[in-house]
Amino acid sequence: MKKIMNAIMLSCMNATCLIEKKKLVPISLIKKMQLSMHLSMCDGCDNYQKQSDFIDMLLSKQQENTKMIDTFLLEEKIFKKLNA
Repeated sequence: MKKIMNAIMLSCMNATCLIEKKKLVPISLIKKMQLSMHLSMCDGCDNYQKQSDFIDMLLSKQQENTKMIDTFLLEEKIFKKLNA
């Protein structure tokens, strides 16, 4: 029975790896089910997923803001060269 449970249940280390992996590439249906089952029983990994999603959201907003600033600076440089 223990071998079956080990095959079905993910460790926290494997769960956190899958949380990050699924952001980059699709994961199999079996892995999705294993992760879902693990997250339903493990508050620590569930919190990890929420925090990871929050960090990703903040980083994407920062990246968008950086792109806007870089575009603005580039536009200023172009106008200066055109008016020189």
